[in-house]
Amino acid sequence: MLGNLEKEKQKLYSVLKRITPGDRILIEIPTKGTIKTLYLGWYPDNFLLTTLPPFAGIKRILQAEPDLTLRLLVDGEIYSCITTPFYFTFKPTGMLFLREPFKIDALNLRKVPRVNCFFPASLKKEKEIEGVLLNLSRGGAAFLLKEEGDKNKLSPEDEVELKFSLPNKEDIAIKGQIKRFFLEDNKPTLAIVFLANSAEDKANIDKIDKYIKNILTYLKS
Repeated sequence: MLGNLEKEKQKLYSVLKRITPGDRILIEIPTKGTIKTLYLGWYPDNFLLTTLPPFAGIKRILQAEPDLTLRLLVDGEIYSCITTPFYFTFKPTGMLFLREPFKIDALNLRKVPRVNCFFPASLKKEKEIEGVLLNLSRGGAAFLLKEEGDKNKLSPEDEVELKFSLPNKEDIAIKGQIKRFFLEDNKPTLAIVFLANSAEDKANIDKIDKYIKNILTYLKS
């Protein structure tokens, strides 16, 4: 019987076998935003290879960023994974070597325009609670709690303020309502629905929508 790690590896490999050199990939660098690159190849159990984004200071930026998010479109689904850069070269052409990710997540575009992510975030009811956004849409988000004990401070139907930054450095502060709790990798996670009760909330929803559409437009073009 396959363990969880082996199942994730098989899922990853089934995706990588369906993409070809030249396919578009988006790389999200927390301090730089979203950059466009092309898939070049894959060496199983070792690394992925993409073109090296051509902008000033890329070497310094990559050395300072331990985690990058990759997004690619395959057969109508966006796949997202977290990976780490470990080598790059500029000659004869720019190439970026990325450690093979251990997990890949899928989103069916035919169902809902949502993207998986890994954005540091906080929510506030009475006190601020830290966590990470695991997915994001114009309608809501999944928020993984950093501290398991914080679950006891919250309840379904609670109204909260969610704060995070998009990779394009847009700061978001938006009101939402907790709809339910669930476990993600055995960690307590909240399903939050955004409340468009104010002009500011509606403006932030538009920013989120624009960010998601930009990802889809590039990957589908």
